[in-house]
Amino acid sequence: MRGRNRSRIRWRRVWGPLLRWVALHEPRSVESARWALQPKDWLRVALGGAVATDPSDACATALAGPDGVWDVALLERLGLPREWFAALASSSAVNGVLSADAARALGLRAGIPLATGAADTPCAALGSGLVRDGDALLTTGSGGQIVVMSTDEPAPAQGLHRYRAATGHWYRMAAMQNVGVALEAVRGWLSYEWRDAYRDAFAAGADAEAGALTFLPYLTGERTPWLNPAARGGWLGLALGASRGALMRSAFEGVAFALRAGLDAIRQSGATVDALRLAGGGSVDTRWRQLLADALDVELHAVDCPNAAARGAALLGGLATGRWQAHDLASLAPAATRVAGPGGDRAIAARYARFIDLYGRVEPWF
Repeated sequence: MRGRNRSRIRWRRVWGPLLRWVALHEPRSVESARWALQPKDWLRVALGGAVATDPSDACATALAGPDGVWDVALLERLGLPREWFAALASSSAVNGVLSADAARALGLRAGIPLATGAADTPCAALGSGLVRDGDALLTTGSGGQIVVMSTDEPAPAQGLHRYRAATGHWYRMAAMQNVGVALEAVRGWLSYEWRDAYRDAFAAGADAEAGALTFLPYLTGERTPWLNPAARGGWLGLALGASRGALMRSAFEGVAFALRAGLDAIRQSGATVDALRLAGGGSVDTRWRQLLADALDVELHAVDCPNAAARGAALLGGLATGRWQAHDLASLAPAATRVAGPGGDRAIAARYARFIDLYGRVEPWF
């Protein structure tokens, strides 16, 4: 987008390496750029709002501290102009109003206040009802995230993110890359339709048949807890009689164990997590939910909100306009229904221990 006679650079992913690449390889872009804005900040400016950003977005750029304050010394070392980076404002602060042109295009009235807004994960956490210390959320899609709210800044821990929340609090986050993407790959390799994959993987006796198998799901490397982009996956324990259903079942277990490894990293950082709110399209099957509850050793409570991030953004808008106050947020949390709980499955616990041991043994291969 062109504005104020100078272009604005905006990115969908972590800024640090991307903007450094631009500085090294596209000097003309550097010379012509006025602002480097996150997508939601660019959109707000396009709608008539002020140039600003919030701590939840800034702290995830790799160019700011955990509190979201821009690291000026780092920007200088990377050759990135300090003036590119917008001033910080609260996620629920008013930062401009809807312009007349934008209002006509959208069929709205001009002058509607525009909140600063927040990053997608903090908005999803807020929209899912995470407002108190210790509130926790599991989202599953192509990857998986476990977010745990914290009143105070969490101590740094290897393999974990610590970021500012949309409400001014903090959160720990474990990020696992291989959830739906790994299950989809296995389904394709085994020539399953999803309905049949679930049927065979969770048929009576399938867990016992898969008991000798271990599946490492690290097809795209892994973030939490291993921080190993070179990690790779596969089965160990295959025998001639292994069925498709057993292979599919072991894939479900391997993905659940990868999520458990991330959750254990959070627990080892000092957070107590015995229940998780559950969101995401990859966690709707009741049998899969029960396996997750057993593998993670937590209660799971499905959130009654299919669009949590959008709901969180709407809540920030309500805070910005004064419709609600911060103390109202707990009462505005969406309903959550308990859908699964741990059954104390010793066999699952033993297979998880074997999973962790196996990864440690093969990690030097990568």
